Amino acid sequence: MMVCRKRFFVLLFLSFSPCIAQKDTSHVLFIGNSLTYSNDMPAILQQMFETGKDKNYILYSATLPGITLEQHLELLLSNTDEKVSTGRQLVLGKDTFQKRKFDYVILQEATVRMLIPEIRKQSFRCIEQLDSLIKENGGKTVLYQNYPIYNYPHSYCLPDPVKFKYDSDAFYCSEELLNSKQEVEILVKACTEIGNRIGAKITPIGQAFEQLKRLNPRYDLLSDDGHPSKVGSYLIASFFYWIITERCFKKTGEFTEVPEFQKLDIIEVCESLN
Repeated sequence: MMVCRKRFFVLLFLSFSPCIAQKDTSHVLFIGNSLTYSNDMPAILQQMFETGKDKNYILYSATLPGITLEQHLELLLSNTDEKVSTGRQLVLGKDTFQKRKFDYVILQEATVRMLIPEIRKQSFRCIEQLDSLIKENGGKTVLYQNYPIYNYPHSYCLPDPVKFKYDSDAFYCSEELLNSKQEVEILVKACTEIGNRIGAKITPIGQAFEQLKRLNPRYDLLSDDGHPSKVGSYLIASFFYWIITERCFKKTGEFTEVPEFQKLDIIEVCESLN
């Protein structure tokens, strides 16, 4: 796939008191697109960490609309740092990536790329390269298991990154998806394959979406444009909390925008996948 040169922004969330700062600190970097930053999901996770009060986590978010891991990799290897006007964002190059010493780096690919076999292979190569950079820097890779798009029946196509330059009909396509069970199975298999290959932790977001929908099919986990709803983003944050702390988030009182009964259902799903 052709690589668009876009800026690689990193948003640093810093919100801790002097007493918290004395505790062990872990640095967590998200690399992805709007599936990660919708409803400011990293800020929800930051609040969960602060509510837990057992360790200090500083979250960074390198996310842009529609960007792929291939594009992220190119920008990271470009080795160019640049501050922008807000003073809170950076264009992150390799030097800064190495200096910051991220303990966890969470990789989130575009969902459609994981559904198309030929494109998925390209994604795997990018994930392996990013994983090598992460490990060289002493960090651990965490994979964001994509959630289903819930659009059936449907198949997805993307252009061949080489042939499309001279053949406008050169496309690769997914199999026809008939239901969420089929789609989740493909996403789980893909994430498990590359996760096992590089020894990464997998955050079972796709499985969690599917299980929560089974508990209550009326739950709106996605907005009309396919991005996570507030409940969906809360679920995603809850599962990153679990994958990093190794326990389900149960201090639900701080999050009033999500109904209590839905938060309790998310805890139930977390415990069932634990």
